[in-house]
Parts: sequence; C-alpha cells; structure tokens
Amino acid sequence: MVKKAYPQDCIVGGPGQRPIILVTHDESTFSSNDGRRQAWIGPARHFLRPKGRGQGIMVSDFLLPWSRLSTESLSEEERTNSDTQLPLYATKYLEYGKTEGYWDGKDLVAHVLEVALPMLRKIYPGYQFLFLFDNSSNHGTYADNALRVQSMSLKSGGLSQKLLRRGYMNGDPAQVQEMTYQAIDSHTGTETTLAKGMKVVLQERGLWKDGLSMHCPKNLCCCAAEILSREEDFLAQKGMLQEEIERSGHLILFLPKFHCELNWIEYYWGEGKRYTRDNCRYTIDDLRSAIPQALATVKNSTIHGHYHRCMRRIQAYRAGLGYGSPEFGKWTENYKSHRRIYFKTGDM
Repeated sequence: MVKKAYPQDCIVGGPGQRPIILVTHDESTFSSNDGRRQAWIGPARHFLRPKGRGQGIMVSDFLLPWSRLSTESLSEEERTNSDTQLPLYATKYLEYGKTEGYWDGKDLVAHVLEVALPMLRKIYPGYQFLFLFDNSSNHGTYADNALRVQSMSLKSGGLSQKLLRRGYMNGDPAQVQEMTYQAIDSHTGTETTLAKGMKVVLQERGLWKDGLSMHCPKNLCCCAAEILSREEDFLAQKGMLQEEIERSGHLILFLPKFHCELNWIEYYWGEGKRYTRDNCRYTIDDLRSAIPQALATVKNSTIHGHYHRCMRRIQAYRAGLGYGSPEFGKWTENYKSHRRIYFKTGDM
C-alpha cells in the first residue's frame, strides 16, 4: 500500500504492468560568495563584494514529479525498521575541494543504490522507477572491468592493465571470450591473473593483421583499438550507472544534451539559489545552514507545476515546434490547468 499521496496523472503503466514513477536527478553547486549583485547604498559609499566564488558545496538530489524524494510520510519506526536507517531526504552534500575531494560517477552510483532506491522501495512498494539523468560525463562512468579499449594495451600482461569481464566473438553471445589468462609469477611462483592485450584478443577473433598499431591518428579502421572498439560486445557496453539501475530491475533514460529546460529539477535549483543569495553572508558556515533551509522552502506545488511545464515542452518538441518560436511559447506557457492546454493543436 502506497502511503504517500501523489497525483495519478504522473504515474505511467498499462494494464498488467507495474506502474512507473519518474525520478529525476541532478547535481548543483552553491558558492559561499554567490550573493546578490545589487544593493542599496548611501551616497559616496561603496559596496565591496568578496573576490572569487569562495568555498562551495555540491548538492545531489532526487525529485519526483510532485515533491522531493523524502520519507516524511513514513513513521519513525518504518524509517528505522530496516537494515539501514533511511534519511528524511535523499539529498547528499559534499564540500568540494581539498577537504572532501570531488563528486564522481562512483559517488552517484552509491547515492542511487544506497539512498534513493531503498527510500523509493520503502515508500512505493511494487512500483518500477524510471530514473532521468543529464548527459554529464560523470553519469557515463564505466565499471573498472567494463569492455573498453581505453583500459587495454596492445601487448598482454602488465600490472597497469585492468582485468576486463568476458566478451563474445562474431556477434554471438554464446561464443564467450575470456579477457584474462593465468600465468605463473616468476618472483613468487604463484599463479596470477593477467589481462590479455588487444593483439591476442583480435587474434582469437580472427581480426588481427600484421603491422597494426595500437592507435591511428584519424579514427580510421586501421588500428587495433579502432577495430576492437567496433566489435558488438564493446559497442554494447553500458555505463556503470545504467548497468546497476537495470540490474536492480528499474529503468533509466538520459536527457538530451543542452536541454536543461526538460528537467524540472533545474527550476528547483533556481528556487534554492534565490534563497541562498538573499541570505548570503559570504561564509561557508552560513552556506552549510542556508542550503537545507533553501531547499525546504520549495513547495511541492511549485515542483509539480515545473514538472508539468517540462512535460508540455516535451510535447511541443514532439509536435515539431522549434524552441523560442511563438507557437512553442503558446504550447508551453498558455494553459488553464496542468492537464488542459489553452488552445487546440489545429489553431496553430
């Protein structure tokens, strides 16, 4: 039984299918010196602002179409009666720089698997979740054993090469090819696992040609790396984030590049940053307390409204309308309710 109320028009799924809930994600940075650009000052007075952006905090968060991802609808017992205690919000904070380092793809995967998914499963049991991510390079991070030529050398062996997972030959998953081999360490006399190089892998596939170099200058199909990268098993290699979400039984989509207007979480960040700028005192301590307060001020009705605005933009793109055109503006902005467009399609 779902304990949290939600708008039914935000749930996808046909008869006999598990209903699907959209879950969007994004990261944003808040800087301690990111304050207002204008101020009222007296005559012959100067408004001095700190130079530079100052220290900052990276925030990673998840939104549903109607609210933040939160366990506030659960009782304290339900929140703690599990293997790990569920947080109130899925929000993750990181003070980037020398102290805590920087957020990377593995951090995001851990955020999804260890925080977001346990919360979603607890609040909405029996549902399937469709995660939306932008096309950040962090979101395309690969597992250490992924089938990627970037992790290989031309020759076999060597401790610097990563041990890759099994591949397959001739486009047939049944023809398994091992990417490692066993060898005896000359120093210790023990058996160790080493990585096959591109040359051996291509020889086993019948694709090696004498004189092939590891790389060619113009991405032509005349080097070992380019030939191997075009093999079906290498082309089918997915990023770590996509692999882990699909392995857990859920869905994932990546938003088009340079189309932040399709993600309603961007407006959520805008609301939060407006609050922090209004309450900015140019110190990292104030920023630490201001960010949670800022995000808490964003109303669920505001999030829900931005979600529907993004859905109307997607519909406008599907109708072939160009962004910025008068027709696009009418489609996406002029409406009487979240479910009804202001005009008919034939009026355009």
